[in-house]
Amino acid sequence: MAGQVEIELDNGEILDPLSDDASSSTDPTILLREGNQEHDIITTCFLSGLSATLANTTTIITIHKKSPNAITMRAKSLAFRIFTEAMARKNGGDPNFKYGWYAGYREQIERICHIRIQQQRDEIDDDSSHGIGRTLCVSD
Repeated sequence: MAGQVEIELDNGEILDPLSDDASSSTDPTILLREGNQEHDIITTCFLSGLSATLANTTTIITIHKKSPNAITMRAKSLAFRIFTEAMARKNGGDPNFKYGWYAGYREQIERICHIRIQQQRDEIDDDSSHGIGRTLCVSD
């Protein structure tokens, strides 16, 4: 049995470079732990979308988010964090920022990520900004 590798990041995020498939070493994800703001929001939104009976019998095992690999994506992510903090200061503590999430089978999510990665590869020579990922469902 192979050992598990976890790297602690800020805000309770865990960089998890190991996964079930071989491509994970080049495509790490961040494991969101309970108590992390994003984990709690996603859990609440997901369970609130289910019937009361189903929500009470549902157990969320793990929540992962894609970690940006390229230095430019990391820079965009950091710039967005700084911008969000600036907007919060400007608006008296409310940055007016909403989290987005998508629930689906692992294969569905991997397909979405694969399609987006391919689009990013196709856009390498394009100098325009395309943001970071896609928001598929906004939490209120």
